[in-house]
Amino acid sequence: MPEETIVAIATAIGEGSIGIIRLSGPEALKAGSEIFRLPDGSRCVPMPRRATFGRIIEPKSSQVIDEGLFLFMPGPHSYTAEDVVEIQLHGSSKSLQMTLGLLLASPGVRLAEPGEFTQRAFLNGRLDLSQAEAVMDVIKARTNRALKAAAGQLEGALSRKIKEISGALLDLIARLEVVIEYPEDSLEEAELPKVKKRLEEIGEEITRLRKSGREGKILREGLMAAIIGLPNVGKSSLLNRLLGEERAIVTEIPGTTRDIIEEYLSIGGVPLHLIDTAGIRETDDKIEKLGIDRSRKALENAQFVLMVLDGQRELSEEEKALLIEAGSERTLVLINKIDALRPNKIENLKEQIQKTGFTGTVLGISAQTGEGIEELAQAVQTWLHLEGALSEGSPLVSNSRQIEALRKGEEALKEAIAAIDMNLPPDCILVDVREGWAKISEISGQAVSDEIISHIFSQFCLGK
Repeated sequence: MPEETIVAIATAIGEGSIGIIRLSGPEALKAGSEIFRLPDGSRCVPMPRRATFGRIIEPKSSQVIDEGLFLFMPGPHSYTAEDVVEIQLHGSSKSLQMTLGLLLASPGVRLAEPGEFTQRAFLNGRLDLSQAEAVMDVIKARTNRALKAAAGQLEGALSRKIKEISGALLDLIARLEVVIEYPEDSLEEAELPKVKKRLEEIGEEITRLRKSGREGKILREGLMAAIIGLPNVGKSSLLNRLLGEERAIVTEIPGTTRDIIEEYLSIGGVPLHLIDTAGIRETDDKIEKLGIDRSRKALENAQFVLMVLDGQRELSEEEKALLIEAGSERTLVLINKIDALRPNKIENLKEQIQKTGFTGTVLGISAQTGEGIEELAQAVQTWLHLEGALSEGSPLVSNSRQIEALRKGEEALKEAIAAIDMNLPPDCILVDVREGWAKISEISGQAVSDEIISHIFSQFCLGK
């Protein structure tokens, strides 16, 4: 357990109704008690895990700085598994800074580094590394789905799966060590086929888990989505409908939108970084042309594309070219203005779209009335394969570090299987299996460098 006691303001910068200062370490209770007095002026002797009302005072002058609550949570039953004190005050930045200054003047107390409270929770065995990363995911969650996924990871859904895979690999390592220690031909011939079969089974589990990283990263970081189409097809009307407000100017004049408009919103629980682009067409207008260039850049960078067509028009050559440029795999085509169309018109447009070679989803919507918007949300979830991704207790990989560790672990096990197929000695197979175990164990922090740990926690906010 670290000897130093750390302190930081745990609430956001600025004025608020409540401000919290957190201490963790062996001097937390002593330092907090030195500046906290009960209403009658006596020294506070707090009961564990019970709030005590009192005042913050400057010890030398007895000046009252603020009043609030004092909470003491003795280790190991605390967030960091150390002695933790939280002082809740009014959300005045001045009183918080003055109180923080008094605590920093106490012997053995220093200002916490970003993420250091959670880092101590990890180092003290309170959380594993994937759970520690989930803390920041909970803080940054933008949708209910993202919060549910992060909360599942914080509860240990991914940790349990990694522990299961890691344990299975350790079992195989032990088997291989027995084969190496007792090199009878009969033992090797009996064990290696079993080892190969088990490696294949574990490899399949790792592959399934790695593939969940696509959904997990999108829930964590959001999906870059572009609304594209010709001028005056209803792109800005769709943006306004999705946002529930008049964010973009809508007129009957083609080319009204001359620059990209960016907004964050949730569709079906999926956080989207949505970009409404200028209508893409040939033009001599220099200003509009700049907007179109930006639209093409947004289309190039988008992970997901909503291509809007005017259902009252025939499919143009420009739109056919745009469909090919956008691609079927990442594009959802929306036939707008269906409130004013006959069903056979929609089917006719769908046939025209299919003739271009587009194989993605085509939906009818009305940005004016909202018809088809629920189907749009469902289609986004289906495209992301999120239908069953967040079933109760299901593990979900959520960041690039975890995905890369799984990929390297998967490759190491493939190498081990190849070594068995080539009849290489058991010690060669063992090297690859150990490598696979090490890479998988990086996710939970069982086998990870200090540099990786420092990098992860440096991204946390101060006070967490």
